[in-house]
Amino acid sequence: MELEGAVFIPKKERHVFYGEVQSEFEWCLHCERAFKTGFRKIIPDHNTDANQYCPYPTCDGSAIDIFPWEIDYYEDGSIQENAFGTTLVRTYGELPEIGVRYPLT
Repeated sequence: MELEGAVFIPKKERHVFYGEVQSEFEWCLHCERAFKTGFRKIIPDHNTDANQYCPYPTCDGSAIDIFPWEIDYYEDGSIQENAFGTTLVRTYGELPEIGVRYPLT
């Protein structure tokens, strides 16, 4: 499913706040929907340098609201049980559908 207005942002130019995760999908805290990693909506005239947003046209989630869809681990290899990604994978499975809402339970 194509998301109108979304563009792919190369990793080195992408604004992320969750580290160097290699997840195939990301999830937005604002609209609770998943999308392919790297796609963003760009708002160039917005009053911030972090002008990358959730790719869904009706969502205003910014880069800080985007999280990887995968199990989250601490540096020592143990699982972060209450992390968003861990909760999403354990609740909904490893492969989300584009456009479907996945609320945190």
